[in-house]
Amino acid sequence: MDNRGVDPSGAVTKDVVIEYRDENGRKLTQKEAYRQLCYQFHGYGPGKNKLDKRQKQAELRDKMNRSSSNATTSFMQSLTATQQNTGQAHIAIDGGANMVLQNEKNKELLQKKIKQKAEKLRGEQG
Repeated sequence: MDNRGVDPSGAVTKDVVIEYRDENGRKLTQKEAYRQLCYQFHGYGPGKNKLDKRQKQAELRDKMNRSSSNATTSFMQSLTATQQNTGQAHIAIDGGANMVLQNEKNKELLQKKIKQKAEKLRGEQG
């Protein structure tokens, strides 16, 4: 009897994952994998235009992934620096997702704002 996919309690486990990859090692979607299977089975391949189109799409996707990760990294570094400077866990950001914080300028502005708020609190309390 074959016991693959069944644990000792009798429950069926679903930890088998099938991934299809192209000749460059890129993970294929279900549709792309089926298309490759058909090409192999029937003994033909995609035309020159389709190959060029898919190659350009893959290059564009890789380029977008690299650029977005760099932007995200720099943004997170500036947010972390701001959190360390202010000593607060949260930061209110004006301007939405496209606003980029600059470390040095932001440090100076935050320090001025903190001093101003402290002076206001002292004035109100005293």
